[in-house]
Amino acid sequence: MPKKTGRGGRRNQQRNSNKPSSSSKEALPAEFLVEILIRTPVKSLVRSRCVSKSWYALIHHPSFIKLHLTFNLSRNNKTILSNSYNPVADFGLKRVISVRGINDPPETVLPIHRISPVRRDYPRKVNFPDFSQRMVLAGSINGIVCLTHFREMREQCVVLWNPAINCWKPIALPRTKSWQNVNVGLGFDNAGNDFKIICMVPLTDFEDIGWSRVDIYSASRDSWEDLDERGIIPFCPAQNYRHSIFIVKDVPYWMGFAAQPGDSGCILGRIDPSTGLYKKVEYPQHDRGTDSVHAVNWKDLVTALVTKPGEYDSQMVDLYVLDENTDEWTKMYSIGPLSFKALRTPQCFCTGEIVVETWAGGFVLTSAVTSYFCDPKTSHLSHNHEVQVLYPCWYESYCHIESLVRVKGMVQIEKEHKHKKTDPRVKDWSEWLSKDLKRLGIFNAGE
Repeated sequence: MPKKTGRGGRRNQQRNSNKPSSSSKEALPAEFLVEILIRTPVKSLVRSRCVSKSWYALIHHPSFIKLHLTFNLSRNNKTILSNSYNPVADFGLKRVISVRGINDPPETVLPIHRISPVRRDYPRKVNFPDFSQRMVLAGSINGIVCLTHFREMREQCVVLWNPAINCWKPIALPRTKSWQNVNVGLGFDNAGNDFKIICMVPLTDFEDIGWSRVDIYSASRDSWEDLDERGIIPFCPAQNYRHSIFIVKDVPYWMGFAAQPGDSGCILGRIDPSTGLYKKVEYPQHDRGTDSVHAVNWKDLVTALVTKPGEYDSQMVDLYVLDENTDEWTKMYSIGPLSFKALRTPQCFCTGEIVVETWAGGFVLTSAVTSYFCDPKTSHLSHNHEVQVLYPCWYESYCHIESLVRVKGMVQIEKEHKHKKTDPRVKDWSEWLSKDLKRLGIFNAGE
């Protein structure tokens, strides 16, 4: 006699028969699963952590994070992270941090409202929404963004932030030192696998004018390094910026002036994140003044764009590339003629296109500037209206890639002061991996 199923029983049996078995869930070979996941965008991976304990461990495993980062770096799909605002419609009170590509529409990462209320206990308890109201972008490497705060730097902190996984780490500045007019940059020590925050503070004593103090924070050690005599350098960063102007091969570069006798005019200064040593870089020889030179990161090379004003329809831009071994400049391209009355070249995309800003001449108003993208090989110009409506601030922008990278001590945003742990403190993520993933041999125990 058949078993009675009751109301809806047959439908429930049919529904249950359609559910995949545990064996079908694991039908995909582990090596294929890893190959698919390293090609998956970070936001999708973050949402996929709840699929299973093994997936959660895989996505948090340092070896997988490195594989995912390496794959995306090799594809060269990095986009530029820019701080944009509308100075006309909202008087500059609203800003937006956006990620963009040369052919992609801007993607908002963080909207900022400068007039939003500040909590009474700020800055005693630092939180990301309050900090971000006046923050300045100071660098981006491997998905980690460095932020500084131009109003309260003398007594507050700098920040490491991964917008893709919504985590940050505020880092207190030592209160035993002065941080007036500090200039901040981000570097990465590849040998030590260590993010470094590099701060330059101009010295104020009369006999030390033109010199700066350097302080370096190590993220892996979670401490400020003692640089001894290396901490005083004959270089003063330009005060119209509070951050390094670009990063090449994980080394930050500042625009400024040398303090040594015989040096005059604007130069570049760099601090090696591995050694803490300073090195000056002089601009290429050309027949224009230093005001016509913009140093940028072009395809991860130190590059100088020299504007050569001519007649209205014959503006030219020369592109020079620095050989860091010989300190010699080589002219790669002469771009133009460009038919603009006034122009400047403040930034480059990682894919090689140069940002060209133009205006009618005279005093530069942000709302009157138009941005074009130029291919240096062909001098072809293109215009992206979706970028233009955001009024991009190209001088506060860096090449950026989304990643799963997490710095030790990072916490989830808006959960900074909650006692509940946002992620389990696991010493060995390999213990949680499935047997098939462990057999691959690419996930080392103890990581």
